[in-house]
Amino acid sequence: MRTFIKSIVLATALSGVFAACDKKDKITSEEGIIYMTQAIDARSNINMLIADTAQSFTFGGAYGGQLSPQQDIKLNFKLDTGLIAAYNAANATSFINLPVDKYTISGLEATIKSGKTTSDGIKISINTKTLPKDGAYLLPITLQSASAGTINESLKTAYFKIRISRKETDVTTPSVLTVSKDNGSGPNGGEGSLKMIDNNLTTKFLAAGFPMTLSMQLKLPQAVAVQSYRLTSGNDAPERDPKNWKFFGSNDGSTWTLLDTRTNESFGARTQTYNYEFANDTPYSYYRWLVEENHGSDAFQITEWRLITFK
Repeated sequence: MRTFIKSIVLATALSGVFAACDKKDKITSEEGIIYMTQAIDARSNINMLIADTAQSFTFGGAYGGQLSPQQDIKLNFKLDTGLIAAYNAANATSFINLPVDKYTISGLEATIKSGKTTSDGIKISINTKTLPKDGAYLLPITLQSASAGTINESLKTAYFKIRISRKETDVTTPSVLTVSKDNGSGPNGGEGSLKMIDNNLTTKFLAAGFPMTLSMQLKLPQAVAVQSYRLTSGNDAPERDPKNWKFFGSNDGSTWTLLDTRTNESFGARTQTYNYEFANDTPYSYYRWLVEENHGSDAFQITEWRLITFK
């Protein structure tokens, strides 16, 4: 499968905000121990969506034991990116450093107030808009010093594992499909044009009479900014697959804007799905797929054609 802007997409959801709050029983029995709650279990796992606005989480320190400190405890933290290589080696992972221009930290000092057991939170804000989908980053934060108490050496570093995913919405249904040439059985026939938008990988659209310029158009109920279209190859005869094509958007069905061009495309297998991504922030009511050439057959086929927005 080819990797340059093609992918089979799996969407995930944004996790909640992580704050320094809970304690484990094994820690609360040790009076005066200072630690990072995010160093416990999976509390440092953070999933974020690609979005236009920055997303944030917090970290801090906590005081172990059944009592609370009778004085303020000043905490100092360090952004410890030098630990990334050792973490990957120890855990057979491949996290990379989060680019410094993609995040901000509100500070590296916090205080556990007298009578409290957790510190105020330090905020990390991440701009995910230009980060790649499926990016995996490691951001180690180490508790370096505390003005009172004893730092728990095994819980002084939180390895924030930040994974980037993307919201993807299929907007193909409901829409109105028209094609410049249909199957002889008509759009609702066994291999008619409506089979390519029925979201069923066991059916397909087959049009005879190639070579020709085949135009397929979807009219959406309302304008949507589409950034990707998804194609699934036919179940047989790879020579019928599309090879060269153009993809357009319009708001009146007559004046078209070219959004994407592909040449010498091919599928690696039968009923295989590829995503074709492009930059677009303009909502359009109409989208047109213009196939100019296939792989040499006198017929054209496609199993599915779907429109995807990342908004």
